[in-house]
Amino acid sequence: MSASHSGDLLARCEVCSVERCADCGIIHLHFGATSIRLHTMAFMLLCQALFMALAEVAPEMVEAETAGGAGSAQH
Repeated sequence: MSASHSGDLLARCEVCSVERCADCGIIHLHFGATSIRLHTMAFMLLCQALFMALAEVAPEMVEAETAGGAGSAQH
């Protein structure tokens, strides 16, 4: 994120963070020294593809997330 843009932190874990530019709405994925900028639709499609891949690699995580998320509170 450049000095002229301010970012809202959406999520963070041990390997990455996700921010949304408050000025332009671009999603910034940060993996250490590597950053990827995506428009919202591209970010949503990436998330969908990663979720489908996760279902193949670790189906128990997807089942736990969908079962636990059904009654969870909204932000």
